[in-house]
Amino acid sequence: MSLKKFISITVVVSFVHILIHIIQVQIYSGNFFSKDFNTIAYSIYMPHGTRILFFLIYGFWSIPGMFLAHIFTGFHNDGFIALDLIMIKAILISVFCVPLASLILRNFFKGIKTTKNLFIPSYIISLTLLSSFINASLTNLLRLVTKFNYDLDRFLSEFFGYFFGDILGVIVIVFMFLILKRIFLTSIEKV
Repeated sequence: MSLKKFISITVVVSFVHILIHIIQVQIYSGNFFSKDFNTIAYSIYMPHGTRILFFLIYGFWSIPGMFLAHIFTGFHNDGFIALDLIMIKAILISVFCVPLASLILRNFFKGIKTTKNLFIPSYIISLTLLSSFINASLTNLLRLVTKFNYDLDRFLSEFFGYFFGDILGVIVIVFMFLILKRIFLTSIEKV
């Protein structure tokens, strides 16, 4: 891969992930829709959808862009003030949950190693479930053992919040991508 292509992938991945994160924060704050929709939107974490989507498109080449985007968006979270060890651990968990899940799944999906098209429904579902589980587990373990005001009673509710929020975010982003892809391919074929 050329340096130009590597840089362009990194820029595209970073930019889109940051944009989706900003939209997510604006929806949470109630700036786009009513307060009733705000509580529904809280259950849909779209940035995990971008992690999955870009991993399906670019594979392991999406990691540098995700890493840069997570550093940038990490400063928008309330708990992080500086780039410290806790923030770095949280970023590493977020960035590497999808590649780690993919490496685990490659043992179960033998054809994945040779195929160029990773948009196989069973693989997307498995990758989503496993990466969401890894992200929810490790993030909540990190929150449990660090400086955050967090107790064991909240662990399961936070775990399921992360788990289902990540899954719903993947559904929204990947379906939106597939629908837009189909619309644009259909419109190009008509011309």
